[in-house]
Amino acid sequence: RDLRAMVSDGTFRSDLYHRLVSVVLDVPPLRERPGDLVELVDIFLERIGEDLGHVTATKGARIRLAEHDWPGNVRELRNVLCSAAVATTNRFIEAADIDAAIERVGTAVRRAPSATSLAHAVELAGGNIAAAARALGIARTTLRDRLLAEAGRQ
Repeated sequence: RDLRAMVSDGTFRSDLYHRLVSVVLDVPPLRERPGDLVELVDIFLERIGEDLGHVTATKGARIRLAEHDWPGNVRELRNVLCSAAVATTNRFIEAADIDAAIERVGTAVRRAPSATSLAHAVELAGGNIAAAARALGIARTTLRDRLLAEAGRQ
């Protein structure tokens, strides 16, 4: 948003604007920083691995990641990798896993993960609900409640 224009319109506090404008960082979108993608993928996979166990992106998956324009920037990349890691049936994220994750994460209205995906995430995390929730990007209590609701339906 254009904060300067909002201050002029009276829709943003000028004192707050002057506090914020003292440090302005111009961070170009991820699509303009393709060199950062490799390092970010490795960092996110390492963090995902802390919760779900070691996961690796194949060369094909990395190529597919490089082809995407990342309108959601780094957050979208992280969410795609988490979604692909939870959905894969082994420890290797393939290009098809990336395509499916981009489709799931990239929708305008984010769908809740299926009960199967939730259970798979808990299984990958060795039964650790907190670790599975972190990997899914949801609160531990939300995951617990969804698992209990699903168990009640069965």
